[in-house]
Amino acid sequence: MIILALDPSSTNVGYCLAEDATYILSGVFKPKGKADARVAAIVEWAAYYLTTYEPETVILEEPAANNAHRNPKTDRLLARVGGIIEAVALLNHIPVARVWPSQVKASGCSKDTRPFTARLVGKTKIGPDEADAVGVWQAYLTELQKQRFENL
Repeated sequence: MIILALDPSSTNVGYCLAEDATYILSGVFKPKGKADARVAAIVEWAAYYLTTYEPETVILEEPAANNAHRNPKTDRLLARVGGIIEAVALLNHIPVARVWPSQVKASGCSKDTRPFTARLVGKTKIGPDEADAVGVWQAYLTELQKQRFENL
């Protein structure tokens, strides 16, 4: 199954593309301009990635929902970006799943463990948003394993 894991934000969208447990590529999309222009660019980028790579599922990291940014406007913009990416995926008939930030941290791959995460994907260096996207992928794989185990 082709998986597109995303760490959505209005300034940097971390992404990781994988086939099941096999890493393919990852990076960061950095939209330019003011908030509305960045959101529009993210819609175009998401549509391009979904049609180019044809993932079978899209995984999003849920916003922390604890006002981590201490700025309600930022939190609303994060939710808006996640919702827009979800809408683009659903319009392309691609199911969307979500993982929590705590699951990403528990995966061992996140912005806090960049050196480890970089080695996992065969890179020498990795940025925080890209590392979180790899963590979203790893957290999703963990959830799939739990579900399979529970169904035995």
